[in-house]
Amino acid sequence: MRVLCGTCAQGVNLCYIAIWQYFHVFCDRRFGIRDKRGQKALCGRSKRMTELIAMAAIAIVSTAMAWWVVCTQRRLKVLEENIGICISRIGVKLSGLHGALDALLQAIKAHAPKESGRLMACVHARRCVITALSSPEEVQRQEGIIAEALDGVAGIAKRHPEIGEDPAFCKARKSVQAFQTMLRASHAQYNESVSMLNREIRAFPNCLIAGILGFRKCEHIAERQEKKRAEGRAERRADCAPARQGKGLRRHRITA
Repeated sequence: MRVLCGTCAQGVNLCYIAIWQYFHVFCDRRFGIRDKRGQKALCGRSKRMTELIAMAAIAIVSTAMAWWVVCTQRRLKVLEENIGICISRIGVKLSGLHGALDALLQAIKAHAPKESGRLMACVHARRCVITALSSPEEVQRQEGIIAEALDGVAGIAKRHPEIGEDPAFCKARKSVQAFQTMLRASHAQYNESVSMLNREIRAFPNCLIAGILGFRKCEHIAERQEKKRAEGRAERRADCAPARQGKGLRRHRITA
């Protein structure tokens, strides 16, 4: 900031000097100078005025460009920090969801101790803390661990119907559902922040310096889930394609 202010002040001073020189040249030309000495002075003053104007223009343009770069960097940095804040909030929701899942497994432990203990050990071994520096891949990995554990809980509850009547199990399940709702809201906030950052990076002229300043595009969490679903659909279609071809060959043989 001090360098920018000093450069700006220097440019303004050069502008004042150039205007003063231009005033002297205008007065000399207006009232006329006939002798050779005056003409040489007038010519030298004109050259000096041109040099000052060029230097002032360069200083002003350089200051404006430096100011724009600093402002753009600050704006992109704020957007990037907002993404980190959203990741931290998702980490808080995931910690609460892990706590609710532990309570759910504790409620099941009285009815199926071995199965609940196996699930609890698996969850604790793969669990990690989500911070502002965590990546979306780590977030989705933790969500996948919780989803697998909840699927296991649902399977245990089907094999032991008395679990559904346990008040502790019902309370823990409601807590899990509440944290899942809050987690979806945090996902929406994160995706909105990512969209704002990507929009600013793609916009002109920010795209000219965003990469140089170290800013990169981020991906949405929902997009990654959609990619996995699309990959699953593609795999299912690939598995179903040979069976469909076999059916077509049988029909062709029958008609022949």
